[in-house]
Amino acid sequence: MKYVCARLTCQFANPFFRPRRASGKPLGLGGIAMSFQSRLGGLALATFCALCAQAALAGTWQKSLRVPVTESYESNPLLRSNGGQSAWTTTISPSIKLSDMFELDQFNADLAVHEVRSSNTAARANRTDPRLSLSWLRQLSRGSFGLSGSYERESTRTSELQDTGLIYLDSTRTEKSIQANSQYMLSERSTLAGHVQYDDVSYNNRAFTDYKTSTANLNLNYQYSETLQPYAGLSATHYVPGTNAFNLSSSDQYMLQGGLKWRYSPTTDATFYLGSEHTSGVNKGSGGVGGVTLHHATALSDLSLAITRSVSPSGLGSFVKADQVTGNWSYALAERDKTGVDLTWRKNDDIYRTKASQVGAWFSHEWSQDWSTKLGYRHRILDQLGVSGKSDEISVSLIYIRPEF
Repeated sequence: MKYVCARLTCQFANPFFRPRRASGKPLGLGGIAMSFQSRLGGLALATFCALCAQAALAGTWQKSLRVPVTESYESNPLLRSNGGQSAWTTTISPSIKLSDMFELDQFNADLAVHEVRSSNTAARANRTDPRLSLSWLRQLSRGSFGLSGSYERESTRTSELQDTGLIYLDSTRTEKSIQANSQYMLSERSTLAGHVQYDDVSYNNRAFTDYKTSTANLNLNYQYSETLQPYAGLSATHYVPGTNAFNLSSSDQYMLQGGLKWRYSPTTDATFYLGSEHTSGVNKGSGGVGGVTLHHATALSDLSLAITRSVSPSGLGSFVKADQVTGNWSYALAERDKTGVDLTWRKNDDIYRTKASQVGAWFSHEWSQDWSTKLGYRHRILDQLGVSGKSDEISVSLIYIRPEF
């Protein structure tokens, strides 16, 4: 654990100790947050790693292991409108989760590798993508304080289809992140929560823009009754494009929103929120954000629905506005058999006017406590500037799970 913490410190040290600013321009609220984090980042990481080392020496870690092996066939992985190529892929994704409680401190670690081997590297490249996350949470007399850090590398086929709707090649996106969270109980009914986060995102494809963001937000929650919890929040984000950007300046985003969490019954709850945001820079402008999320769970089934409008950082040089609908449903057919359906629709309001949709179905069977099998089907459509590409994928997975080892 000491070695892991030391490696994480090295990964984050460069962005924090040498932050970049827009030349000749005063920092906005988001920029002040970035400057503040850049000064305190090293101290936060040093404290975090010292606490990890303390837990490693004094605590007893709970460990779980998960190893899925998947064989899949996809007709058009890059969603080309014409000339698309198919590929068979074998994917192995082992992951280990560690957790420990040491007096008032809780530690968690998640280590994983996503290994892909393809029959057609022109359509889907061979990949080895690691993921590492560490978190620490300290319980206080009237609240809590926590630090977390992560490193993740993934294919732009996945990340950019979700964030911008674009797929140029099966290239690589790398993200390094560190964040701090605090929560303070103002009274028996009200709670104040704060969050600061720094992200460093880079690509190995010049079609996308590297960027760094620093975000700070504050939320006030009030427990009006057992079923109703209104809340209000404000946030600021500072966006700095990387050196591979052409004539792009930094951007700032400010957002104010309010919402209501409603627990209709022990099995059903919903969240409604609405807000306003203002963005400066390349895609400057103001507009509304908001959404509705619903969740219904019973002993046999689970249903989640979400309709949202958001504005978030992207690899296109600034913030991107998107409308999105997601839905997930699962049902237990028997004690060891489950099935489900997943769907996603997203429309991005950027220069490419992309629309992406996906629908899938799956079935899983548990052979024992440690072994299970999952069959899946997925259909995807990507519409970009009026040109559409489609793909169908079938997959079978053998999954080994060891809750304790």
